[in-house]
Amino acid sequence: MLFGQRLRALRKSRNLTQQQLANKLQINRATYAKYETGSHQADYATLQKLADFFDVSVDYLLGRTDEPRPLWRERQRNAEKIAEFSKRLRHLRLQQNIAVEDLARAVGVTPGYIEKLEQCPHGLPGVSTLRKIAAALGVSVAYLVADTSDPQDPGSSDAWYQPKELKHILEHSDIMFDGVPLTDEDKQRIRDVLTGLFWEAKKMNQQKSRRKKE
Repeated sequence: MLFGQRLRALRKSRNLTQQQLANKLQINRATYAKYETGSHQADYATLQKLADFFDVSVDYLLGRTDEPRPLWRERQRNAEKIAEFSKRLRHLRLQQNIAVEDLARAVGVTPGYIEKLEQCPHGLPGVSTLRKIAAALGVSVAYLVADTSDPQDPGSSDAWYQPKELKHILEHSDIMFDGVPLTDEDKQRIRDVLTGLFWEAKKMNQQKSRRKKE
């Protein structure tokens, strides 16, 4: 049954209906539905097709491992993404005739840092820097990090670089502090404290703005 549960979770993560996924895989919807309920076992060719579509291993689909991808494959994938990021960054900058110094100024980093990013760094920049680079070049972060081939496609809503609503994280995630799981009561107290701090900070910013105008 784990196969059906994982398949359903993967489909939901892509916001696809059973019919839409069946169409993409060119299989019958009724047959696909049986995979999710566990009443029918997919053959190896179909398993491989599903694994390729969701970019996971067959072993993960079958519940033989909890790692979606083998470690070596994940490292290879990350290296390829970093290389593509560097390639796209340089291409976009040259295409728009933007000097390294000008891009660095817009992003708030040194020209040397931009040059390092274009020469295939060891890792991607932080989310904040990625957003600034993407905005300066007029593309989405998803395109910049090679998650899409469309420069204006914002990417998946649950991607690691998307803004996260803190309240949503507290309500829907299993959170620990110093190795101790937070109870619902703990989470509510944290929400209350953060709400107070947030509005206090907003009030202070408004007061600073009024003083500047005076």
